[in-house]
Order: sequence, then C-alpha cells, then structure tokens
Amino acid sequence: MSQYIHDTWGDSNGFLGGAVYSVAQSGDGYLWIGTERGLVRFDGFNYALIQRPIPDLPPTGPVRGLVSDAEGDVWVRLSGPRLLRYRDGRFDDAVSDFGLEAVTFTAMSSDNSGGMLLSGLGDRTVMR
Repeated sequence: MSQYIHDTWGDSNGFLGGAVYSVAQSGDGYLWIGTERGLVRFDGFNYALIQRPIPDLPPTGPVRGLVSDAEGDVWVRLSGPRLLRYRDGRFDDAVSDFGLEAVTFTAMSSDNSGGMLLSGLGDRTVMR
C-alpha cells in the first residue's frame, strides 16, 4: 500500500508570491512559481523571490507563464515582449537571444517532444 504525504505551504511558511499563475520544475530540481508579485524559486525548504534575474533588465513584475522543456530549461513568460530562459543556473534574455523583439507573447506550451511553442500577437507562432 502506498502512503502519500500532503503539506500546505503559504504565507506562514514563507511563501512570498501572492496569486499563483503557473508552476514548473527545472532540471536542477528547483520548483519555479509564477506569481502576481514575480518569479519565486522553491528549493524544498525556502522560497526566494527573484525580482531581477538579469541585472541589466527591468524587474520581472508578474510572471504570466512557466514551461519546462525537454532539456530541463524553464521558460518564463513575462508581461509584454519579455521572455526569459533559466538554464544551467542562470537566466538569459530569450527575446534578444532568439531575435523575437517584435513579438508580444500571449501563450506558451511544450510540444509532444518537449520543445517550446510560443504564440504572440500578430499571428506569430514560434517553435523552439
């Protein structure tokens, strides 16, 4: 017989994020939580609000979506034309890395093989 453990984590346990919009796990084991207050990383014991993952860019603001891909990277969809990728312990500006400056993303998902599907305004769909 299997035994399941259920635990609830909230404000009293250090959760910092407010309303939750999405959740994803990266290949290094962190649980990433997209919230109205920003990006939250959970290591199994502690929460950390990541407000400025790339120092030269503005603070994240609300995180609209998170998706893990087949390589264990986590894609972070922010408001407007902002998209980050968490890979190997650091964040990249996916918008400039992949030449997507003119796209405002409205949705993202992984495909059947673990690739990324991004949809944006103006009939723009990007597969990675």
